[in-house]
Amino acid sequence: MMPADGKIFVDIPMAELNETTYEWLRPHMGTSTDSYGELISLQKYIDAQFTEYAAEYTDWIFTKIFQLPDTHSVKVNIFS
Repeated sequence: MMPADGKIFVDIPMAELNETTYEWLRPHMGTSTDSYGELISLQKYIDAQFTEYAAEYTDWIFTKIFQLPDTHSVKVNIFS
């Protein structure tokens, strides 16, 4: 995640997704394509004022989609 213009940016590269995880995430996220129209990632922008929601959303992705154990640790980097 990283803020861009007052937004927190969640980006999941397609290389990290299989068909099942793509189908689970697609209804919740937008898409990014390259200049040829090929899908390169799923993305979500969250207003920076909702940092707790962004953290919970990211945790949901890691635990429910990528099935990491509840004991995982999420590291957040903030760039400006």
